[in-house]
Amino acid sequence: MKRRRLLLMAVLLVALVLLGVTLLWVAAFRPGITHANFERIELGHRQADVEALLAGPPRDFSPHGIIGWAELHNGLRAPGHRKEVWGGDVGAVVVVFDEEGAVAAKDWQDYPLSITDNLFRWLLFR
Repeated sequence: MKRRRLLLMAVLLVALVLLGVTLLWVAAFRPGITHANFERIELGHRQADVEALLAGPPRDFSPHGIIGWAELHNGLRAPGHRKEVWGGDVGAVVVVFDEEGAVAAKDWQDYPLSITDNLFRWLLFR
């Protein structure tokens, strides 16, 4: 009886560890506007590749309406290049595509959070 209980506990522990590892793995590779996904964008990627990583087409607002990123569209670019912005709640990804539609440059912009912003986000996403 004691041996059976010990075996059951061991199986339960292994199952919990596997569940935790699976959840971490899934969370690490989810699409969306995160710094981790920004790091996955490589020079030469096509816009479709970037959209797959960032969960959709360019947008200059955060999903929860907290931040507007429209001012990131300004700036000089080489002829034939265009800039696209993917705005999120924690930052924005700015990607410059060349005339052939490939990533020529990329930038991450952190959203500077104030104390009231942190409190608001904590209350909103709770």
